[in-house]
Amino acid sequence: KTQNKNNPQKEAVMKDPLTGLMNRRYMFDVEERKIRRFIESRDRKMHLLDNRNIIQEKNDNVYGVIMMDIDHFKRVNDLYGHDVGDMVLKGVAEVMQESVRADDILIRWGGEEFLIVLKNIPLEKMFEVAKKIRKAIEKHPFTTQGGSTVWITVSMGIVALPFFVSEPKLVTFENVVTLADTALYHSKENGRDMATFVVPGQNVPATQEDVGNMLSSSEIAAVDGFFTLVKN
Repeated sequence: KTQNKNNPQKEAVMKDPLTGLMNRRYMFDVEERKIRRFIESRDRKMHLLDNRNIIQEKNDNVYGVIMMDIDHFKRVNDLYGHDVGDMVLKGVAEVMQESVRADDILIRWGGEEFLIVLKNIPLEKMFEVAKKIRKAIEKHPFTTQGGSTVWITVSMGIVALPFFVSEPKLVTFENVVTLADTALYHSKENGRDMATFVVPGQNVPATQEDVGNMLSSSEIAAVDGFFTLVKN
């Protein structure tokens, strides 16, 4: 993840100094533009297709957006101290890097939260990669300088982009991050150490107001048939 090689100063501003991953600023300054272009190309494609081809379109590759949070991270800091907490964060970043492809995007979103963006990936493969990361972290022993072993788990929220196949531009990348956050919260509320997938419904919001309502409440979204949350 060494974009902006010709401008080390700019790269430094976009990199998390602790884990070496890129940061939130990089996501919005660099990668979001590429995602917008991808969405626009899918939108043009959809306008060229007739309804009979929409089913085929569902098999096309997507962006996989995963919001991930370390479970009970405060407990690690409280029990072992912040140096061990930092060691765990760096270790998690390394495990993630080993589990994804070179052009996938790993972002330290803030604190113990990470954003993973899987590029150009089939839907079913997206789930495999998410599970691979989750299980790899679960099985990884984090050893302290004092010889103690810390075991951790993570929770995830997973969303595919474009979200509505028939209307690729309706839900923006920022909206998808909100949905991934909603799904992550669901994972944490329902026992942690799990992933929740946001499944698009049969209905597509007609207005931006509908999109706003959908984003504000998973209950409203389920009633309106816009999406449901499913444990993966």
